[in-house]
Amino acid sequence: MLEAVLENAVCHQALRPARKVDSATVSDLRLSPVHTDRALLEAVAQALESTGHPSLRKLDIEINGGIVVLWGEVTSYYQKQLAQETAQKVNGAGRVANGIEVVCVRSRERTHNGR
Repeated sequence: MLEAVLENAVCHQALRPARKVDSATVSDLRLSPVHTDRALLEAVAQALESTGHPSLRKLDIEINGGIVVLWGEVTSYYQKQLAQETAQKVNGAGRVANGIEVVCVRSRERTHNGR
């Protein structure tokens, strides 16, 4: 399943300049070079938490050969893109595969109510 996401995901190099993300500046989130998958995972989790969006704190993060893979659900395409851009800006994140689903709250309610 991971291979399918990696094949279909939008993967980008983290080459964009720092810019504002809510109250935190992305350049403040940059860390010293990350050499281990565990350290990269923790750095991405910290960066997502620093955005101030609660839904981004709940995302699952995997590291596979230096590729950051994001999983989970958010309620807007803005949050999906924000998660991807935030992860790309973490020092050591070469590429990001975005497996996040955008789920409308109304759709989620219908699913849970059996409609």
